[in-house]
Amino acid sequence: MMISRIKWAVIALVTLVVACSKTDSSSNTTTTVPLAPTNLSASAVSSSIVSLNWTDNSTNEDGYKIERKIAGGAYTPIVTLAKNVTSFFDSSVTKNITYTYRVYAYNAIGSSASYSNEASATPSNIATVIPITPSNLSTVVVSSSKVSLSWTDNSNNESGFKIERKISSGVYSPLATIAANVTAYSDSTVTINTTYTYRVYSFNSAGASSSYSNESSATPTTTTSGIPVVVTSPITNITSLTATGGGNVTSDGGNAVVNKGIVWSTTPNPTYPTQYVAFSGTGTGVFTNNITSLTQGVTYYVRAFAYNTKGIGYGASISFVATPQNVPTLTTNSATNITNSTVTIGGNITSDGNSAVIERGVCWNTTGKPVIDYIYDKKISDGTTGTGSFTNTITGLILGKTYHVRAYASNGNGTNYGQEVVFTTSTIATTFSLGLAYGGGIVFYIDGTGKHGLIVDTSGISSTPWWDPNCIDGTGFYVPVATGATGTAIFTGLTNSNTIVSVLGSSSNNMAKAARSYRGAGYNDWFLPSKEELNQLYINRAYTRFTSGGYYKSSSETTKSSDSKTYVWSQDFYTGLQTQYDSKSNPATVIAVRAF
Repeated sequence: MMISRIKWAVIALVTLVVACSKTDSSSNTTTTVPLAPTNLSASAVSSSIVSLNWTDNSTNEDGYKIERKIAGGAYTPIVTLAKNVTSFFDSSVTKNITYTYRVYAYNAIGSSASYSNEASATPSNIATVIPITPSNLSTVVVSSSKVSLSWTDNSNNESGFKIERKISSGVYSPLATIAANVTAYSDSTVTINTTYTYRVYSFNSAGASSSYSNESSATPTTTTSGIPVVVTSPITNITSLTATGGGNVTSDGGNAVVNKGIVWSTTPNPTYPTQYVAFSGTGTGVFTNNITSLTQGVTYYVRAFAYNTKGIGYGASISFVATPQNVPTLTTNSATNITNSTVTIGGNITSDGNSAVIERGVCWNTTGKPVIDYIYDKKISDGTTGTGSFTNTITGLILGKTYHVRAYASNGNGTNYGQEVVFTTSTIATTFSLGLAYGGGIVFYIDGTGKHGLIVDTSGISSTPWWDPNCIDGTGFYVPVATGATGTAIFTGLTNSNTIVSVLGSSSNNMAKAARSYRGAGYNDWFLPSKEELNQLYINRAYTRFTSGGYYKSSSETTKSSDSKTYVWSQDFYTGLQTQYDSKSNPATVIAVRAF
């Protein structure tokens, strides 16, 4: 058995060295969870808006999730944001109530090992600091009678913006007042062959920004010569949520196309940049874009556009209705039998859309409008086909959490959804038993009260990091760092894991960090088990996915007196033997557990 384990260690080490030697810095493949954001700040912009800002420390995040708690309550998710975003305006607040926020990053591997710092704000009617000056003001001649302005909002507490304009070499005069967070304006009070120069400043109840933005000028002409010529493509792949659009830039007007794309709105003849927009790069030729954030049954208008230094050209406006063609028609049933971790819910398909229903079920999330093809939303198939009523039982839900559910049905033409049903799971404790599917995993230990215990993950963590990735120096010498994670008893694993992550650092891809980054069923309190927690998992392995054996390391650190170096407790799940001085080196399977 010892020879077998040594052979595995050698193979794993060689594999790791080879893998490291093949690292391609130009690859976009994500292999680690993103770093946690830092420097979160919150400030009350007004009585109904809180502004959040943070530092993006990662280069491989897919986005950010913000959680909020009110006064002394519990945190709940409020929004998911795209990658590289470092600010957010929370407009769902009430005056004189204190809100506390935290943020974490995520990607396809998992979530950052920790949250950002917490930041609090209490909205009021008083602004005490003048806003920061806007910048990057630019102007584009849209037509002989319209100039489009855009700028960068650098402030988080403005009440709005004021635009000033001067004609030729005249003096500036007020042109328009714009609401907070708006960064574009169209001036339709211009005449041909006249030069207009603009500047912008921000303001709130404390005063105006200390300076104006840069100046930017434009001169409308009677002709559109020199601007791109664009054709809008027909709208295809229409669903209740998305569609495909595009266009063809047939001429750049003799001036290079700076950008092109489509713009859409619920009103005819949408214009850039005041409406929804998707870009397709530079140059002439055919392009396509995804049209997103649609509402089922609403009519939308789409125009292709392209612009250069002379102005902006549009294709014809094309309308469509955000309703998939010939897809099933259905409703979502009410939620029943709601417990602290389960619910019974389903739907009723009243029409198959003249094409056989090939899949039906329910999908859910905690943010609203769940869909079946989004990585962070969940679904369960009914397992049957055809029209009529069906029922599903959703399990693994979180105690006292609000969920959004929609029934779905798919045929050869696409997928459609029933109305959204919202419910909150029970906060009443249940009766626990070994093997119970609960809290995102399987119960494998219950203490003497019968109300508390430990849960192990059901799917496992795909990465196999070292306990300490830096415990072997360049010559192969074992030089582990003593972290002080010495707890061995039940319910000490979380403290151990937090200690390990803190000492080894946020950039270290270690076993404790992998367990703490796990977000099974939406929980963020998973950790690497301690010595005795790991032993309880072995004792009750018949209730879990660990019936076939294996070798696993705990979060419990131990020091060998003969060399004064630190090792870890591990356990052989074939025999139950616990090893006191196992090395911190070699990749190993990570077990994630959580307490309840």
